[in-house]
Amino acid sequence: MFKIDHSKTFARLPNAPIVEAVIQLVAAPAEAWNQEELKAKLASRFPDYELKTIHRMAAHFQIASSAEKSLEIQEDWDGFRLTSVDGRYVSQFKPDNVIVSRLAPYEDWERFTDVASLFWNVYLELAKPVAIDRIGVRFISKIDLKEDESPGDFVDDAPATLTAIGLVAESFFHKDTFPTTGRPFTVDLTRTIQIQEPPLPRKALIVDIDVTTTVPVAPNELKSRLQDMRFIKNEIFFAFMKDVEKKFS
Repeated sequence: MFKIDHSKTFARLPNAPIVEAVIQLVAAPAEAWNQEELKAKLASRFPDYELKTIHRMAAHFQIASSAEKSLEIQEDWDGFRLTSVDGRYVSQFKPDNVIVSRLAPYEDWERFTDVASLFWNVYLELAKPVAIDRIGVRFISKIDLKEDESPGDFVDDAPATLTAIGLVAESFFHKDTFPTTGRPFTVDLTRTIQIQEPPLPRKALIVDIDVTTTVPVAPNELKSRLQDMRFIKNEIFFAFMKDVEKKFS
C-alpha cells in the first residue's frame, strides 16, 4: 500500500528541470461573483501584477431555412488573469476556481505555496466557498535531449521501439493513472517527446506529474492536503527518474 511519510526528505535540486508548477483549487462560490468588486480587490491586493479580463467566446449558427441563416457570437466573462512583473507567476480567477502557476526557474515549495495562498485567501474572502471540491498539484518538467541521449537515460520505462524491424519512434505519448489506495488522491503520470525548432536541441523529454484529490476538502484542511500532495509528487519524481541528484544538482 502506498504510504505518505512526512519524515522522509528529498534532495533539493538547484537545476531542477521544472518548467511549470501549478496549484488549482476548484471551489464553487456560495454566491454569484460581483465582477467589479473582485477586479477592484485584485488590483488593490496585487498592485505589482498586470490584471486582464478573461473572456469566453461562443458561436451559435442557426439555419431556419435555405434563405435564413444567422450567426450569433456570445462573449461571457470568464475571470481575471494576473501576471507578475517578471512573468514568473500567473494566477487565474475563474468563475469556480483559482489557478496559480509558477514558471521556470522554479524557486521552492514554500515560496510557491505562500504566493498561492495569497490568491486563495482573496478567493475565499469573496466567494465564501463551503468546501474545496478538488485540489490539483501539477509539476511539468522538461529535459532537453542531446544528440547522444535518449529518454531511457532519464526515465525507467521509456517506450519500447521497433528497432528489430528497422523502425525507431520519432516521438511518443504515454500516460498512466494511479489511484493511491487508502488515500483520497489520484495521480496522472505523463511523459512525451517534444520536437523543437532550432536553435533548441531537437528533442525534449516532458514529464508531467498531476496529483488531484478525489473527495471534497474543507478550507481549513488545505495546508495539510497540499503537504500530502507535495510528498506524492516528490515520491513519484524521485522513484521514476534516474540519477536525479547527479543530473540536476
